[in-house]
Amino acid sequence: LGAGECSAIAVAICRRHSLAIDDKLAIRRAHAIDAELPIFGTHDIMRLMIQEQLITIADADCIKLDWETLHRFKLPFDSFGDILE
Repeated sequence: LGAGECSAIAVAICRRHSLAIDDKLAIRRAHAIDAELPIFGTHDIMRLMIQEQLITIADADCIKLDWETLHRFKLPFDSFGDILE
């Protein structure tokens, strides 16, 4: 893991905060240290923002497309509307 992931994990565990991270290896390592640590991925945060009406599904989908085309960050669903209950 890089310094950023290690620092984020250490701060979250020591201060009893939630951790926002997408790196699968970092998530496994963090849970190996503290199985109770609440971890949120980018899609979780966007879903919560939609549910709180801070952003629309359409706007979230535009951001998702930007992530995919400009940042090589692909989420495993076509639309945030697909993951909302």
